[in-house]
Amino acid sequence: MPLSLEVVPLARERDRSEWNARIAGATGESFALYHTTHWADRLADLLGFRPRYFQLCEDGQPRIALVGFTGWPEGGWRPQLRYALRLLTRGRRGFWWYGQPVVWGDPEPALVQHFVTSLKSYLEDHRLHFQSGQWSVRNEELLPSDWARHRWATLKIDLEPSLDELKRNLKPAARKEIRKSEERGVTVERLTDPAAIQAYGRFAVECARARDNQSVEASHFLSAWQFLRSSPFFYETFVARHNGEPIAGLSVWGDQRTVMEMGSFQSQRGFDEKLGGPDLIKWRIIEWAQAASIRYFDLAGISPAPTSPKEENIRRFKEKWGGTYSEYLILSGATAQR
Repeated sequence: MPLSLEVVPLARERDRSEWNARIAGATGESFALYHTTHWADRLADLLGFRPRYFQLCEDGQPRIALVGFTGWPEGGWRPQLRYALRLLTRGRRGFWWYGQPVVWGDPEPALVQHFVTSLKSYLEDHRLHFQSGQWSVRNEELLPSDWARHRWATLKIDLEPSLDELKRNLKPAARKEIRKSEERGVTVERLTDPAAIQAYGRFAVECARARDNQSVEASHFLSAWQFLRSSPFFYETFVARHNGEPIAGLSVWGDQRTVMEMGSFQSQRGFDEKLGGPDLIKWRIIEWAQAASIRYFDLAGISPAPTSPKEENIRRFKEKWGGTYSEYLILSGATAQR
């Protein structure tokens, strides 16, 4: 079985379209959007990241793929300073990817091992420092020993059952908050134009700054709107309002198989008056996603073993929606220096 890890150039628009079509047709549990040219173009435009497209083929057929990046890391001046020092002292640029690699079929361990070994050799040959990525817990033993890892988790709601059944699957606390929010006149709308997205970005930044979160920028939302809304991929933003005033917001992105939530925000008024905006938004997203024939709603990261009140509260809030629990690996580390 001839195996080869290729770095695919994607120089022509046709090549890019074919790549995205292959990624959309992947059969594994990974989040496909993170390995499309749409995602890569967004990060190149927004943050200056430079993508590289990797594909492991078996007998000419793709079996495993990922989009990796080089450039200045996210997260502010501290990680960027560490990156600059590493570049100066070791002469290595950073390399990372988002989500787990996409797969077709159920690759055998030998094939996964070939992918890992070939990717690590590529990084060493090109003097790239492995920085971060995600990986399946099923193949943890195949990872390089010098790639650190820790477990993280998510909850996925299967949207195939009827809405009535999905609502019955919620914990009583979730049903109660949805009902209270509706009774108090809270409404939820899906934003449908760039101007509304820009206004929402300003609201999100205001909410984030009030909680000392400096990483959120209004441009992040318009960028997602511009680059990620390309069939069969989605990016949607939902806003809860009370008396016309925005009190909460949540976005989702993904494809027909899975959409994942990102960027939950709540105003101080919505929090103080317990208006239930985040609960009603999540239920309205479930209604929207099921109507769009999307199979799963991924509630994004939760800690397998919360170590702070914040982690405990996030997990408690997400668990009341009845999703199926699963774990994955978050990787960090460095390829060995020669």
